[in-house]
Amino acid sequence: MFHFLQQEGGRVIYPFLTARPSLGAKEKRKDRSANKSLKDDKAEYLRQRKRLYADRARQMAAIKERIEQTRGLALVLESTGQSYLSGVALGSLLHFGLAITQAPIGSRFQSALAAVRLNAPPMGGNFAALSALTSLFEVTLFQIRGKSDIRSAMIAGLAAGGIMSIRTAPCRMSREMPSSVAVIPER
Repeated sequence: MFHFLQQEGGRVIYPFLTARPSLGAKEKRKDRSANKSLKDDKAEYLRQRKRLYADRARQMAAIKERIEQTRGLALVLESTGQSYLSGVALGSLLHFGLAITQAPIGSRFQSALAAVRLNAPPMGGNFAALSALTSLFEVTLFQIRGKSDIRSAMIAGLAAGGIMSIRTAPCRMSREMPSSVAVIPER
């Protein structure tokens, strides 16, 4: 267990504390050259270690860049899936409640389930489409502007809402547009 302890005649000698015998000039030169080679080895080890850390830092920077490039697509896909599930859940609750209250007394539950089956998936799809467009515009604005702030989110929501309204009712949008624009009188 104590391999560094030596016993001599019943007493313990600590080899690292004992004085070294005096060295001659030749041995001193050898000792210095050994110390110099140890210093050179240590310096070489530190240089290799520094190069290794620099290589690792470059690799991590490349990985982070690849993650940043794929982050946009992952964000769009993740928010689309979550929004679809949220839309289906909210559509189920909404259409189940409406059908329960409006169906005839004898077949309320069956009517509610039929309404959920028919109307919840399209509602989830609309939620998913709106969320996908919003995320897509937000990621695009992040790539263009280089920052993600509330202004980017507002512009993305505005653009997604505009595209969704064009998709669903272009005639109605063109009819209602002049009435919804605020006119500021000049003084």
